[in-house]
Amino acid sequence: MPPESAMQSLRSCSMGVRAYAYNRGGKRFIFVDTPGFDSLQSRDVILRKVTYWLEISYRGSIRLTGIIYIRRITDTSIPDMELSIFQTFTSLCGEEVADRVRLVTTMWDEADTETAKNTEEILKAGPWKSFLDAGACYERFENTGESAWKVVLGLGDNRNALLIQRELVDIGMEFRVTTVARKLLQEATLENPRPTIQISEIEPSDMVIMFLGSTCSGMSNFINKLTGMPPECVAHSHGSCTIDVKAYACDRDGKRFIFVDTPGFNSSQSQNVVLKKIAYWLETAHTKSIKLIGVVYTQRITDAHVTHAELTSLRTFAALCGNEVASQVRLVTTMWDQANVASAEKREDVMKAELWKALLDAGACYERFHNTEGSAWDIVLRLGDSKRTILLQRELAVMGMDLTQTTAGRQLLPGTSHDVPSFPHNQRPVIHICEIKPTDILIL
Repeated sequence: MPPESAMQSLRSCSMGVRAYAYNRGGKRFIFVDTPGFDSLQSRDVILRKVTYWLEISYRGSIRLTGIIYIRRITDTSIPDMELSIFQTFTSLCGEEVADRVRLVTTMWDEADTETAKNTEEILKAGPWKSFLDAGACYERFENTGESAWKVVLGLGDNRNALLIQRELVDIGMEFRVTTVARKLLQEATLENPRPTIQISEIEPSDMVIMFLGSTCSGMSNFINKLTGMPPECVAHSHGSCTIDVKAYACDRDGKRFIFVDTPGFNSSQSQNVVLKKIAYWLETAHTKSIKLIGVVYTQRITDAHVTHAELTSLRTFAALCGNEVASQVRLVTTMWDQANVASAEKREDVMKAELWKALLDAGACYERFHNTEGSAWDIVLRLGDSKRTILLQRELAVMGMDLTQTTAGRQLLPGTSHDVPSFPHNQRPVIHICEIKPTDILIL
């Protein structure tokens, strides 16, 4: 099959569960593609889509030959969100079918070899160790057909039911009481113990700075360095650490700074939900005559590629701020302490020359965050004292627009496209679940 078109592949390529058939060696292989758990859709929505497909197939006497878990080797850090996603995956499978699981790293052809090998060892000795010990196998995908078939054929012909399939069909559980659903519920109900300040306690004289960016790009960590707060404990930081807009106060040089932490636009919540939360906070702040001295947008320098989710996040961010406050915007790259410097500097040049060029040309400033208190305060203090009303606040509070009418809100409307003109891409032939046979080699 041809790859997705260049612009289409910037987004999470799979929004639904899709199956593709391929004949080889007298056998029909069915490859089941699923949305990533860190895609634009909420994790609960994705899990229900995957679970529904698995339940229907299992009731039709279709068993999986294998399950392949994909992870980019170019991601040198292992954020808490990734740990949570992997635990969701293992809760879905169950240890009884661990021998049917292949944990596969990709993008070796784009990686710095020594850095990648180090990341590989960390994965095998850390988050993946218990599942590997239970019988799962680790593989590298070298971006060739031969490498792909080596992984697939190594699975053999045995077929097994996943834990979620047994729970739903054999035991007759409701989805909400399955192992994987209870894990998600446990995460959702964990409390965040860090001290926050309510918007009613913020004064117009305060120096208010809002942090925006993608999930796990370092917003909360940046605020921790400014305030001296400890990092989230592991129990409280699975997934996107910030699920609501929260403000933290810190006194310095006779001024009170308020740092506003926000959920990432590519968090487990939908982008519309995240934008509504941010919009509500900003509109409420405007009614109290609270203005911002700056907006900080964080981006991991360790990301080898810019995903569609990150592009949408950046577009929404720019539309939220508006051109008039560009001078109060800081575009900040994080995780320099975890990066290969030479590779990171090349990505930095590309971002400044392409991704961020229009924002920088409008007056925004670029900064590196070196994961220290001094680096964080250098960025903040260079914002100065000027207080501004950002575009979303004016549109909501002054112009009386509905959120869907605002510049930022329109970025998320269904059908809104920012892709460059292109020829229609080739549609990949999808096979429907009713066409799958119990004799097929089925791989999720």
